[in-house]
Amino acid sequence: MSGTVAPPDKISIVTPLVVSVVAEAIFLAAIIIAWWTKDSSLGILLGAAATNATTVVNYWLGSSSGSKSKDATIAQQAAIPTVPPGTTTTTVTPSTTTMGTTK
Repeated sequence: MSGTVAPPDKISIVTPLVVSVVAEAIFLAAIIIAWWTKDSSLGILLGAAATNATTVVNYWLGSSSGSKSKDATIAQQAAIPTVPPGTTTTTVTPSTTTMGTTK
């Protein structure tokens, strides 16, 4: 193992990005619709859209972001072999023996 963490594949980056853009677009549309119609019953829609927008921001900047960096750090440290203090390591190489044949 080389001790490096492999980069995430494109699907793991693109999917949250697309979902985030859609959630923010819905939030913006809800604000525009609520302002345009001035209908007080759209408050529930606006509240739900605001909650989704807040969740998106928290995903990218909040605890999920920290959790992702923590997971990467743990994976990187797991790749580094550790030796308990006070112990020595020995490398054992297999010996090669040849057996002679008699005629």
